[in-house]
Amino acid sequence: MKIKLSIANKLFLFSVIALTIVMIPLFFLTNQALKDLGNFADKANTRQIRDISKIFLMEITREKVKKFNEKALRYQACIAFLAKKAQEIYNQPAFSENLSFQFSNLALNQKNHIFYTPESMVCQTAYWGGKTMDPDILKELHRLSSLDSLMETASALTGDLTPVHITTLSGIGKYYTHDPAARAKYFNLPIPCKADLRDEKYIGIFKTGKTEDRIARMTEPYLGIIQNKPQINAVAPFFDKKGVLRGGAGIDLPMDRISSELNPASSPERFSFILDLKGRVIALPRQYTALLGLPVQNPEKLPGPALADSSIPGFKKIARAIQQKEGRFFRVDTGKTAYLMMTAPFVGKEHMLVEVVSEKTILESVVKTRFALGKTLSLVSENFLIFAELTLILAFFCIYILLETFIRPIKNSPP
Repeated sequence: MKIKLSIANKLFLFSVIALTIVMIPLFFLTNQALKDLGNFADKANTRQIRDISKIFLMEITREKVKKFNEKALRYQACIAFLAKKAQEIYNQPAFSENLSFQFSNLALNQKNHIFYTPESMVCQTAYWGGKTMDPDILKELHRLSSLDSLMETASALTGDLTPVHITTLSGIGKYYTHDPAARAKYFNLPIPCKADLRDEKYIGIFKTGKTEDRIARMTEPYLGIIQNKPQINAVAPFFDKKGVLRGGAGIDLPMDRISSELNPASSPERFSFILDLKGRVIALPRQYTALLGLPVQNPEKLPGPALADSSIPGFKKIARAIQQKEGRFFRVDTGKTAYLMMTAPFVGKEHMLVEVVSEKTILESVVKTRFALGKTLSLVSENFLIFAELTLILAFFCIYILLETFIRPIKNSPP
């Protein structure tokens, strides 16, 4: 059946078809432009978040190093002051001539053959340099008793109430701490013939006679006799007026405590550890050992495993570069997780702090932003289509009215 259309209807259909043909590509181009805008915004946001995260990670690492360095300097200042006061005692024999050297409150511990002051005393004193205490030792004990209040002050000034101790080459030891476990260990030291506090590593440093070894310093990690676990110390020597080494003072800082302070929140998404110049791990909570692909070993064993021994190729690859004395940024992909790592050296550049953050954690905001952006663009596209359709309908209606208005007079005009 043949349909007859008026001129107005034909022009209207032609206009509809023409506008539709023109608008379809415009709809497509507009939608593609919105997608391109979204992709560009997503890439720009990801790049910006990565850059900001790198700066943020660098600042976190530097701040941790700064705080640790400040603590180390505070420890060294406290222990240098205590060693200076001890040295004054040995450099002023005339000052002690009028002192009573009765120091009869030391009792022999039959288990380890060490003389101790009563456990009720806050600052504990011990003697293991001989089977008996001759007058010279009693005099030395009495002199050193004047340091009890200074040891308490030194412990308080550290802000952590850490153990403070003095060891003399004559076999006298003084120990101040509020830690009940540490006090108990001091009263249960090994027999001196098996483990003598005078053989502690930090005492050996001062026996070299080198000028640079006569100042306060932080030691390398070693297995402490008292705590029987890895630790570092802020130490300083003291000498008599002839320049002969008489002993050393120290403040203990266990490595497990350092690890805990560096990692207050236990999370595999973010953690810190310390390397020495040979790339060996010296402070790392055990739960993170597997994340680095390192073998699990006895925590009392020193030195720790080397990063170069990691079973993860990514960590093994950067092991040498990460040992550099300057801070650097690394990205390591373990296959399961990608990590961002920033390094920064401590005072003296003998140790390196490594801050590790999961890239997934860093880019979590990117995922959220990407989702929000996609939702917004979808809403924009929907609104655009709705308004475009309404506009077309209105345009078609206007065209129809105009055609009817102009064509009807022509159609009804006489021939």
